[in-house]
Amino acid sequence: MGLIKEKPRRTSMQAKFVLSISILLLCEPAHSQQDRQRRVGFIGNGGVTQSTAPYMDCFRSAQKKLGWNEGENITTIYKWANGNAGIIPQLVKELKDANVEVIATGGTLVTQNVAELVKDTPIVFAAVSDPVSSKIVTSASRPTGNITGQSNNLSATSRKILEYIKNINPSVKHMALLRNPNNDGKLIEENEIMNSAVDVGINIVKVDLVTAKDKDAAFEKIRLSMPDALLVLHDFAALELKKALSDFAIENRIIAAAQLKEYATSGALLSYGLNYCRHFERVSGYVDKILRGAKPVDLPVEYPSSFELVLNLRTAEALKLTIPASTLTQADELIE
Repeated sequence: MGLIKEKPRRTSMQAKFVLSISILLLCEPAHSQQDRQRRVGFIGNGGVTQSTAPYMDCFRSAQKKLGWNEGENITTIYKWANGNAGIIPQLVKELKDANVEVIATGGTLVTQNVAELVKDTPIVFAAVSDPVSSKIVTSASRPTGNITGQSNNLSATSRKILEYIKNINPSVKHMALLRNPNNDGKLIEENEIMNSAVDVGINIVKVDLVTAKDKDAAFEKIRLSMPDALLVLHDFAALELKKALSDFAIENRIIAAAQLKEYATSGALLSYGLNYCRHFERVSGYVDKILRGAKPVDLPVEYPSSFELVLNLRTAEALKLTIPASTLTQADELIE
């Protein structure tokens, strides 16, 4: 019978060495995952302007707070449709060629198009009024597929804006509604406005604004309709014209109202709606979660928990309007 040779036993020093190497190998993927350069894409409905830049600053600031430093461990590639849905396929291709891991989108129109084109990369949307009605997701509580995000839910502001207008000036009977007819989100908000207008006794004339080039035609239609008030449904073209819209309204003795604070700070009498800086911070939070391993299906679509009322008292004085104390006390901010 041959001798059975025993396997040489490891010394305690050898065992410690093997254990150390094993730990390093186990930890290496997580370490490289955090330190390697991550790539995120963003496609916005508008363009790079003074109006959109602050929102991107908020997005980047939130990224930094979450540990993502641009140029160090993350690269964000921005693309802008400038209101032209026809170029979105090319923008998507450019992001895919850049091997982005997540695509963030801004606006209903862009999000709808990107969702149709991209099925294998997570998408996080912003500034979508009603993602279910717009057929972006089938369920807000448990979105299926590769998409989730933050709804601005601006349609929920409709009735309240009309009530604020009537509280400030009960004689308002006729209102111009400025909207982009090519944006499904605006059409959803428009339906809410039309239903609420009947209840508060306001007649509405619709005015189209697709791009800034439509300004003169839109202003002329408003003049001819001789409204008591103008309600601006937020869209990238309207945002670019916010100062011109406010000046036009004051010049023509019209109460101007809108859905974002930026319109009121530019001279509209009031705004009631979302804080867009916080909105884009929340979007950045969802991008962060996905980069760290979360799936869109595990991230319910979020809706804003509150809206802000901003009143421009300088404009009220210019229009010789006295804002009731009951409305003043509800304001989150007064511009004096």
